[in-house]
Amino acid sequence: MFAHLRRVMQPQERRGLAMIKIPTEDGNNDEQKWETVVDTQRIEEILLERNQKHYGQARGTPFTTGELGELVGISGTTTESDRVIDGDYNTDHLLPAASAILQELRRGRHLPAIDSRISYEQYKDGWERWNEATSTSPSGRHLGHYKTLLLPLPDDENNLGEQLLRIHHNMLRIAQAREVPYERWTHETEVMLEKDPGDPKLDRLRIICLYEADYNLFLKIMWAHRLIRSAEDNGLLGETQGGGRPYKRANDVAIRKQLSYAYSRITRTNLGCADFDATACFDRIVAALALLCARSYGMPKDACKLHGITIDRMRHHIKTAMGVSTAFFQSRENERLFGSGQGSAGSMPLWTTLSVILFKAIRRLCTHELAMTNPDGTVTSNRSTDAYVDDTTNVLGDQRWNIDGKEIEETELSKRLTEQAQAWADILHTSGGKLNLKKCLVYLIVYEWKNGEPQQVSKADMSTEIKIRNEPNAEPEIIDLKDPTEAHRTLGTHQSPSGDMTTQAMVLRKKGRTYTAKFSTLKKMSKYKVWTAYTSMLRPALEYPLSTTTLSKRQIELYHRPMVRAVLGALGINRRFPRTVAHCPTELLGIGISHPYTVQGIKQVTEMVR
Repeated sequence: MFAHLRRVMQPQERRGLAMIKIPTEDGNNDEQKWETVVDTQRIEEILLERNQKHYGQARGTPFTTGELGELVGISGTTTESDRVIDGDYNTDHLLPAASAILQELRRGRHLPAIDSRISYEQYKDGWERWNEATSTSPSGRHLGHYKTLLLPLPDDENNLGEQLLRIHHNMLRIAQAREVPYERWTHETEVMLEKDPGDPKLDRLRIICLYEADYNLFLKIMWAHRLIRSAEDNGLLGETQGGGRPYKRANDVAIRKQLSYAYSRITRTNLGCADFDATACFDRIVAALALLCARSYGMPKDACKLHGITIDRMRHHIKTAMGVSTAFFQSRENERLFGSGQGSAGSMPLWTTLSVILFKAIRRLCTHELAMTNPDGTVTSNRSTDAYVDDTTNVLGDQRWNIDGKEIEETELSKRLTEQAQAWADILHTSGGKLNLKKCLVYLIVYEWKNGEPQQVSKADMSTEIKIRNEPNAEPEIIDLKDPTEAHRTLGTHQSPSGDMTTQAMVLRKKGRTYTAKFSTLKKMSKYKVWTAYTSMLRPALEYPLSTTTLSKRQIELYHRPMVRAVLGALGINRRFPRTVAHCPTELLGIGISHPYTVQGIKQVTEMVR
């Protein structure tokens, strides 16, 4: 049923890549021209070359070469890396960013080590919990083959399924004990997804990797479960990074940003805010550094070595509409590849733990932060960075700032924000990452008094610029300065420092029209399917941002009224049905169609007490 509803409500092209568009040499900066390629062999050659360059983007950054490259090796398990973990490595001669990172990698003396042994019961439970629809295993050992061994067979007194599963479990234990991956673990298939459906431009393709199921299960147990759980239990992850952690949501980070804006408006505190996006986040991870980070959180050496060697030996194949390529590319001595791969169960935990170390390292380079104080000054909340995966926001401001008896002004605010932003760019570059400066933006929220009323200074009245460089010797680039009234999209919501909700209302209205049109096609479906489409697709899509919004009732009604008429019509109910009964809960014999204005209030209250 859900598959049918997705095809109707959210149609997507499921076939493999049958053609690509590559830029031609006769294009220019104003209008790039594209050539369409449909020959299978040429597509494979182009994609193999493109992806090989893609995974080499981190090459040349500090932890991939020279002293630091030798320090981390390929798995973060060298003798020198042991000294880093123990806090005995001298960092005085290193650049500040590298020194800050290594100092944060010292393991706490009382931090318990993570157990690398995987029992049969844990191995079996991993297969039971895994959704069989997940694509895996280039070798053909699909997830379903393993799950079949969990099922009892008729007249099977010897329980052959369990015996075979125990053999597979022993094979995993052998790989761990020898710290050497199986040959089939070192092959992965790369599925190319179009970021813009129907327009497969070479620079707008996303790589999703398919790994062997048992290898990915090993990563899931050791990194996604044990590493993250241990780090949470020992309070190592803090509050900065919300991605890849249990009970943390993107909404939490979006709400913190909205509260920062609201605090600035209420207290008239000048605020600096910079939003950053990391280029090819997972595909630029220097695995050896990330594994060394995992060791500092208690991950045992043998698990890190097995993971690191597997990544280093990985052979990358391409999958298109015509099948999987026999040709491949892999890391070589003089042409190392990096990245942990989207699709790996270890990628998100690696980035989560690594990014927390990087955010802590920023504090060693720059101490600017946002201080939010209660009215009587007895309680202060300090923070400098909010992040969800690779979407990062730097903030700074303090109601208590005072220079010559007046609030910090625009030039000083921009100077401090530049220092904070540059610290993040330097730390990220040192770790192997890079900012996508075209997607970065900043707000300078400065107040001036006109006719006794505080007003936020517009972008047109500002004379400063925020410039940062992505690499030590690169030319500084200007970051897009937004007007305080101009909303930007962040984590599924549209926010502006001025608190204006016009852009968010327009986005919801457009989305509401789309769903209204789709519901008009559901009249021939059963009432149960229609109601399921409403509760599981329409409501979540339209109600998601409401915990961060202050939409007026009129703004909500503009998209909600047509939607209610469409839902009632699809349910076979008169479109003029009394709205009081339509919005009444089913427990009180109403239909149970929620009203977004009510949901907005409920969400905001529950977020505050959550």
